[in-house]
Amino acid sequence: MVKEKRSPGVIQPHFAVTLFTLLIAGGCLALMLFVLQHGEARAIRELEDRTQLLAHTLEGSVIRSTQDAISRLQSIDKALEFDPSLLSRNSNDLSQVLRDTLALAPSLREVMIHDPNGNWVASSSRRPPQQPTKAARCADQLALNNQLGYLIQAPVSGRYLGSADSGGSLQHIPVCVDIHTAEGLPLARITGALNPDYLRELFRPAYEFYPVTVELRHYHGFLLAQAGSVRLSDDPQPRQELVEQALSQRDFGLFQQMLDSGSGKPPQPLITSYRSTSPLPLVITVNLDQHQGLESWRKAQQTIILVFILLILLVLIGGTLVNIALRRKQRLEDELQMLTTAISSAANAIFITDIKGRIQWVNRAFEKLTGWHADDIQGQTPKVLSSGEHDSQFFQQMWQSITQGNTWRNHVVNRTRRGERMVIEQTVTPIRDRHGRLSQFVAVHEDVTARINAENRVKYLAQHDTLTGLPNRLTFIDKLDHKLSQQSQRKLIVFFIDLDNFKSINDTLGHQAGDDVLRISAERMLQVLPGNSLLSRLGGDEFAVMLESLSQQGPLQTLVEALLQSLCQPIELEAGHFTLSASLGITWGTPGQDQAATLLKQADLAMYRAKQNGRNGFSFFDEAMDYRMHRHVTLEQNLRDALNHDDQFHLCFQPVFASHSLQPVSLEALIRWQNSQGDWVSPAEFIPVAEDSGLIVELGRRQLRYLFQRLESWKGGPLEGLRVSINISTVQLARDKIAERLLRHLRWSQIPTDRLTVEITETTLMTPNQQLRDNLAILHQHGVSLSIDDFGTGHSSLSYISQLQATQLKIDRCFIDGIGKRQSEEAVIQATLALANQLGIQVVAEGVETEQQLAFLRQQGIDLLQGYLLAKPMFEPQLLDFIRQQQNVDETEIPAAAAQNHANIPG
Repeated sequence: MVKEKRSPGVIQPHFAVTLFTLLIAGGCLALMLFVLQHGEARAIRELEDRTQLLAHTLEGSVIRSTQDAISRLQSIDKALEFDPSLLSRNSNDLSQVLRDTLALAPSLREVMIHDPNGNWVASSSRRPPQQPTKAARCADQLALNNQLGYLIQAPVSGRYLGSADSGGSLQHIPVCVDIHTAEGLPLARITGALNPDYLRELFRPAYEFYPVTVELRHYHGFLLAQAGSVRLSDDPQPRQELVEQALSQRDFGLFQQMLDSGSGKPPQPLITSYRSTSPLPLVITVNLDQHQGLESWRKAQQTIILVFILLILLVLIGGTLVNIALRRKQRLEDELQMLTTAISSAANAIFITDIKGRIQWVNRAFEKLTGWHADDIQGQTPKVLSSGEHDSQFFQQMWQSITQGNTWRNHVVNRTRRGERMVIEQTVTPIRDRHGRLSQFVAVHEDVTARINAENRVKYLAQHDTLTGLPNRLTFIDKLDHKLSQQSQRKLIVFFIDLDNFKSINDTLGHQAGDDVLRISAERMLQVLPGNSLLSRLGGDEFAVMLESLSQQGPLQTLVEALLQSLCQPIELEAGHFTLSASLGITWGTPGQDQAATLLKQADLAMYRAKQNGRNGFSFFDEAMDYRMHRHVTLEQNLRDALNHDDQFHLCFQPVFASHSLQPVSLEALIRWQNSQGDWVSPAEFIPVAEDSGLIVELGRRQLRYLFQRLESWKGGPLEGLRVSINISTVQLARDKIAERLLRHLRWSQIPTDRLTVEITETTLMTPNQQLRDNLAILHQHGVSLSIDDFGTGHSSLSYISQLQATQLKIDRCFIDGIGKRQSEEAVIQATLALANQLGIQVVAEGVETEQQLAFLRQQGIDLLQGYLLAKPMFEPQLLDFIRQQQNVDETEIPAAAAQNHANIPG
């Protein structure tokens, strides 16, 4: 900025005006502070005078009311002097005298007379007191204050003399007067109930018009009455001490004290005026809240401040206007120079054109950005910067906007003088002359090339897989949803592709080799797929394809086979030579009906069917898959709900028989589920769902709790001698400390470990999980028998079976079903029996359903038998009946007897 040179020692006019204005404003401010300071002190003195005047006025009212009440009580003495027999006659006459006296004394609630011994004689209410009054104590204290002839006592609970205690809500002030005979002997004691509310009414004019609280106290310190609008502290002792200290110096006066407002607020000052009523033993105090009392002063203070502020503002405004007039020319010149310098030095490129678009002026940033020097470009139009990437309509819209006086802003692709491409954010603003006509245009260029490139890169990364460059899952779903939302008669085909055994590549050759395989697989699929298809990497080794439906089934199958064939080609990498395969699921979608997420899930289900069929193949989605999917979800939700209740799961038991005697020797505990609709759900359905969702852990805990409840109830009964086996899932063994939980149940129930057998499947033994191994080891260490279920269907290690010292092998029912049909199954049974005999392990045949199977197994020397032919699973009541029947049934009749006990038992 270029500044005007000033002559040294010369005071500039605008500076003198400013100094004079500040001096006047400062004088006004000092005067305001003086007025406010002295005004508040004067207001406080007026409050003190007002408080003393209130105390003096209230003193007179209290003296007159109290003396009137005492005089009325003393006047009863005249009635008794006139007719002393009133004390000995019926109390009704004397009560009438008391009522007449009470009618003349509005400050009294009740008048009562006692004899010299304190016995009640009469009262204005014609009823004896509910409890002893303080007449006796009045006599003692009157003796000490005989110079007064009366006694004012502390307030007593109750509305009337001798009333029951009202809990402090109603009070009266006892006033006692003694009556003597002419000889000076005690004749009677008169007690009046002075009304504290009457005294408070005397205070009402004071606290209704002023922020005060009035207190009436006895010389002895106790409080007789209090009323007012200022809330004082609950503890009156500090105030009493201040009053007593002041009374020791003067009978009336004024002092200040601090009122604790509570709730963390600062203490408020109180102005307290006190007066001692000289004819009575009373002290009246008026406590005025200084903060509230100064409210009117504060309003006046605000008015004073406002007046002075307006005066100061007028002075400042006047001086400012004069100053503005003096400095206007200089400021305009400085601003013009400043704007010229700022535009020239701006970081953004700026140029100015005339109304026809000819460049008149450019700044240094423009020269640096475009490579055009000011002398070379003046007189030319911005067309010299055009890149040719915008059509004529783009610039027509710009000119239409700016010629109408509007600011135009947009991204423009230009080229420098050297031919380099650049993206700028251009803002064109019209300039009008003093007549309102367009005279020039100012264009501001900001180079946003780097930012636009970065934004495009971020957008690309958000929509594509960084490894393969293919669209990602989000982009695939968006594009598929867009296709499905269009009106079209042609169906869409969706592939879901998963590379088989891809994990082994990452595990053996490393993730770099896995990344190379994914890139090569993507390139091979792109070579096979038609050009109008969309290939996407969903994540991991999963890919998806969207393409228009083909006219015939043949071309589709040909395409799928070619796709799988391309993925099966050998892959040569530095890490080695290997061959992959893929599993592919296929589904169709109808525009206007289906959704992308649904189609992707259907294709995924079809892909899993292809994997189950042996991998390296493809499968089409059908409605059965969809049903199984929804059935699985429904079962899982219902299973979660059922576990929140205790009435849907039940235990049933299937007996296991000795082969030689066909007598039941043990039971297998089986859990059954009856859902909330009363339908029985097959274990073959809900057990796999429970294992997949992890709910099998909670289900297994509940099964253990139910089982041990039943075992405890069987003690001493016909079922106590039977061994019990329970199935434990691989998921339970791998995720839960099931062994410790089972052993705790055994200890709590005091059931020997040799009565329980734990059944695990053969595939469990091959699960590489440390928690599972620990659970099996703990069970073995504590003597719990282990039974290998479904033996022959897995690939278990015989050495591990021997190491665990399993006591039983259960031959799977698939081999039992082959008896009499296939010699291979019979050979497996015979080999299993021979192996078990060598290892000293019992063999159980499960699923025995025919007489032929029973005869074959007994002939081969099987140890134990289990199956529907002998006994189906049954609930406890049916089990008890069955066991009792077995004690009286010949072995040849067992199958028939078993059939009679299985009605309505879930399998």
